Amino acid sequence: MMTKLLDHDSFIGGVFYKAGSPVPPKQSVPAQVAPTDELTADMTVDELIDFFRNGHGPKGAAAIVDRLDVAGLDIADLKSKLDARNSSDTDAAQLIADANKERDEALAEVARLETERSGAATERDAAMQAIEDLTKERDDLKDQLADAVAAASAAAKPATKAK
Repeated sequence: MMTKLLDHDSFIGGVFYKAGSPVPPKQSVPAQVAPTDELTADMTVDELIDFFRNGHGPKGAAAIVDRLDVAGLDIADLKSKLDARNSSDTDAAQLIADANKERDEALAEVARLETERSGAATERDAAMQAIEDLTKERDDLKDQLADAVAAASAAAKPATKAK
């Protein structure tokens, strides 16, 4: 029986194998890093990459490599897939940065408008105070006029009685 040799470098079950080395038997993969189990059996390569990135290092890596081997893909295919994901992550990060910049500009505009509104409120309060002062002055003048009319009226009555 002829031993099957790996045609590319592979990371299988937490172990790195060079191209040309014999394909390891599946039972040689330790149980703690078994590439397929009920959790990872139905995952796509993208889901397995997320699984790996979320803290399932050896198990995620073994599952990714196993899935690549089953699909007949190699590390270069994984690299191109990761590059595409990183590119979309970079695009998403740029969109987030642009949205944050627009939000900051909107917040600055809100702060400017609040300052303008505060200044207008101060001007309004000053105008209202001036109106109150003028109203008080007018009322004082009315009272003085009424007192003067009453005094003139009182002074005129004795003069008319004397005639």
